[in-house]
Amino acid sequence: MKHLLATLLHVFVIFMMVSFIIGAILAATGTFDHWAERYRLKRRRRRLIKSKRLEDNITPYHAAKPDRSSVTYTGNV
Repeated sequence: MKHLLATLLHVFVIFMMVSFIIGAILAATGTFDHWAERYRLKRRRRRLIKSKRLEDNITPYHAAKPDRSSVTYTGNV
C-alpha cells in the first residue's frame, strides 16, 4: 500500500511540474490570458460611451430618493 501511495504521489508531483512549466510558457508568450486586451476594450468602451453622451447631450437624472419609477433620462435614449 505504501508503494502505491508513493507512486501516486510521484505521478502527481510530476504532473504538477509539467502543468506549471506549460503554464509559465503560455504566460510568458502572452497567449494564456487576455487581461491586457480586456482592459484596452474596457477603456475604449468607456471613451466611446462618454463621447456619445457628450455628442448627444444625454445626461442622466436621478431623484433624491430613487425608486423604480423615479429614474428618468433626458434626451434620446
